[in-house]
Amino acid sequence: MAVPLRDKSIGLVTGVSRYPGESIGSVYQRYEQMLKGLESRLGAVAGADGALYAMRRELFKPLDPALINDFVHPILASIAGAQSVMAADAFVLEEFSAAGEFARQVRMVSQAALVYFRLLPELLKRRRWCSIIVLTSHKMLRWLTAPILAIGAIATVPLARDGGIFRVVLGLEMLFALVAAIGWIATRRGTAGKATFAYQFVALNCAQAVGLWRCFAGEVPVLWEPRKL
Repeated sequence: MAVPLRDKSIGLVTGVSRYPGESIGSVYQRYEQMLKGLESRLGAVAGADGALYAMRRELFKPLDPALINDFVHPILASIAGAQSVMAADAFVLEEFSAAGEFARQVRMVSQAALVYFRLLPELLKRRRWCSIIVLTSHKMLRWLTAPILAIGAIATVPLARDGGIFRVVLGLEMLFALVAAIGWIATRRGTAGKATFAYQFVALNCAQAVGLWRCFAGEVPVLWEPRKL
């Protein structure tokens, strides 16, 4: 995607991160890139890539240390009336570590949720409906994935007594839980396999729910320790 840098309506341009190989991280990043590509057409991406993005100097403001910059800057651009877009041909390569991803997701979501709730009133005041819809659908609903899935699974149990499609759904849920459990065992033994995808899916969504809870509990970390290479 060619970005018209002389277009003053564009306040922020973000690149993308790519994970080598086939892991839950690489699958997630491709999905994330697809969503941001669609959001870019609206001029409001739900967060920049912290490793690769640029913002117009006149839009930059000193931030509260508790606010994660790559999430808050696209929101500030929207509040200022500027667009945030993605350049898919600008990318960085990162290593994916499933072992450390749970803690990383908890930290990132707790920080991003703090930004969301702190700046949502200003977005409402400025009537930035596009940014509000993008942030809520892309981020907030994703953070609630684990609780929603858990509620759905629990609700399926009494419904399955009536038979039909509900028993099929309950059977599929139990099968997925079994595969995730096998993936957990494989992960603990240091072996890889397709089952680890199911386990990592559950683990990462649970991490996001924990991060949201920590935001509500006022346990948002301000400092972070970079991964050692």
